[in-house]
Formats: sequence, structure tokens, C-alpha cells
Amino acid sequence: MKKLLTILLISLSLNSFSQIGEPLKVISVYSGSIILNAIGDGLNDSEQKQWGHACNAVSIGLMVSTPIVFKNVTKENWYHYPIIYGCLRFSEFDYSYNLVRGLPFDYMGTTAPTDRLFNKAPAGYMRFMKGISFTVGIVAPITKLKKKPNANHIELYKIP
Repeated sequence: MKKLLTILLISLSLNSFSQIGEPLKVISVYSGSIILNAIGDGLNDSEQKQWGHACNAVSIGLMVSTPIVFKNVTKENWYHYPIIYGCLRFSEFDYSYNLVRGLPFDYMGTTAPTDRLFNKAPAGYMRFMKGISFTVGIVAPITKLKKKPNANHIELYKIP
């Protein structure tokens, strides 16, 4: 687990976000945050609290960095970002959590209200829906966020 976390942190820190396109930045930051959050939750539930809290802290740090990293947020496209995040979270979180906990790939718990609702779905339905959600989470940034910033660009932080 330490090697996986180290590799992930090094790869995220070595990527120069100014040199890659907005769609790849959005997918990378959101997926990294979601997967680290799932790893953190899985480690916390496995009584490895130090590493779990570290992963959750890095996950929060990635989300806090979004106003600095994402440069193409405009009044016209701001709503794409929460939709993309939601699609990626729905499709990535459970699988990452189950992997860390050593649970079956498609396992869903019984305590959370969403788990109880999703457990009522027909066999294969959730895998199909997560596949569609993942596809939307990857395709939407590529098709919707390619534009360069314009006069309506919202810049929250200006880095010299």
C-alpha cells in the first residue's frame, strides 16, 4: 500500500498541470481525489488510521487546489465540473474502496442509504450504470472543456 501511495503522489507532483490540457487536468485531479478518498476510507476501516488520514488529507488538498489548477471555468460552463465529478465519483469510489478492503469488486454494503437503494437494482444494472457514468465522466471534459478562457473567465487566484 505504501508503494501505491508513493507512486500516486509522485506522479501527481511530477505532472506539470500548466503543460497539459484542461480536460486531462479535470480528469486527473478529480479521479485522484476520489481514489485517494476511497483508499483513505478503506484504510481507516481496516484500522490503518495513519495512512487512511494521510490519503484523505491529500484528497482534500487536491480538491482545494481546483481553483488554482482549473483555468477554464466560465459562467457558461461552471456546471460541467460538478457533473463530471459526480459521474467519476459514482463510477470510481466503490471499486477503489473494495479493492483496498479486499472485498469483492461489485460488493455493496448494507448500511448506507445509497447502498440499500442500489442493492435493490437488478443484477448487472449497477455495473452498467457505473460504466455509463465513467464514460460520461471521461468524455464530458474532453468535449465540453476544450475552449480557452474568454472575457467571462472567472479567475479566483492569480499566480505570478
